[in-house]
Amino acid sequence: MCIRDSQNQVQKISNILEGLNLTLSLTNIDKESFRTEPPIKVIRKLIVDKLNENPEREIIFENKLKQQDIKIKIDSNLFYRMVENILKNSLAYTEGKIELIISSPDNQLIIKVLDQGCGVDDDIIKRINEEDLTNITRHGLGIFISKQIAELHGGNFLVKNKDPGLEVSFIFDL
Repeated sequence: MCIRDSQNQVQKISNILEGLNLTLSLTNIDKESFRTEPPIKVIRKLIVDKLNENPEREIIFENKLKQQDIKIKIDSNLFYRMVENILKNSLAYTEGKIELIISSPDNQLIIKVLDQGCGVDDDIIKRINEEDLTNITRHGLGIFISKQIAELHGGNFLVKNKDPGLEVSFIFDL
């Protein structure tokens, strides 16, 4: 095994441990520290950051909010991480365009990330829905963490395969 392969393995293990530590710490977060903020501000920062890191990629942002000043109670760092995990997966595992759509139908805030990849195994989607962390592969942990963060913020998390790609939705009641 060459040094580069060894470093890659160490990085993968480090990322898994960081993710597992985050999942454990999420159960102890005090929601009283959450602030009422506009989530669009966090989303815009994330889009700019990812476009700057990946200038060759096509990330399309659609703001379909009926009211631009919508605010919800969030921890902005966790909220950023929640969407970032999904966006990073799309950037890492797909080559086509990625869409991030934020909308507010029926007194809800919906954030969707859609990519044009080949999706994920239905088994992984099932394990995420059942909160089963056994045998997590490269796709599972970041998605699971995003689900935990959404639920911590009182939201719902939906992941489904499309043809082509994957659609991940975060849904919050307003």
